[in-house]
Amino acid sequence: MMRKTIILILATLIAASGSEALAQTGNAVSSSSENKREIRLTPCNKDKGDDKSLFAEVEAWYDSSSMLMTAAHAAAANETAEDTTVTQKPTAVSNHTISMQILGLEYGYEQKLGGSFSMVFRAGLVPAGIYVFNDYFSFGYSAAMKLGVNVEPRFYTNFDRRQRLGKSTYKNSADFVALKVQTALGNRFIPDISEFEDLSFSSRVDVSITPMYGIRRVWGKNWFGEFSVGARIGWQTDWYVAPYIQYRIGLAF
Repeated sequence: MMRKTIILILATLIAASGSEALAQTGNAVSSSSENKREIRLTPCNKDKGDDKSLFAEVEAWYDSSSMLMTAAHAAAANETAEDTTVTQKPTAVSNHTISMQILGLEYGYEQKLGGSFSMVFRAGLVPAGIYVFNDYFSFGYSAAMKLGVNVEPRFYTNFDRRQRLGKSTYKNSADFVALKVQTALGNRFIPDISEFEDLSFSSRVDVSITPMYGIRRVWGKNWFGEFSVGARIGWQTDWYVAPYIQYRIGLAF
């Protein structure tokens, strides 16, 4: 009822705007008598079979305007929804790896823990260490690999920054801090390459803890590399502290 009343008012206003307006919208029949003017809305182009009246034209205009307003409101709502959409933050993901290092070949599994935290488990051939001895009279070195296992809790430090800069965080491509705990068996896998017997450590069990800072990058779909530095604190027959530098390259899947 309200809609029809509004349409009727609009039609009457258009009709009262004068004969020039009426000539564009329909045929107006007016008659004056004693300063009175009567306006009737008659069908337009009746002789051409067009049965549209001014009332019908205003009704059509009203409907089209309502549709435009509805569309405008819908577009504005969609724009607001897009503006309020929050970009998903990158998090650590689980993955399997096969990697090589200077002395070693390991299989690893990284388990996501939530957010930027993960836990890395590895097993395989691990470095027993490279040791160098030098004094005024002699020079010696020792290097070997052992079967070992290690566990490494990690925290990736710059996921958000890399995302803001438009850099990839694919398969945990980011910098990290970690605490590596490793146990290497006493039986060596390869003969110890040693110049001096007192430098031979390959026949002893090696337990160590290594706090470190590392950089991990993934190239293409599966290739990855890691470079890490830290300090290794361990025990064989006695406590020792040694610098830790490691680079590994391999496949992540």
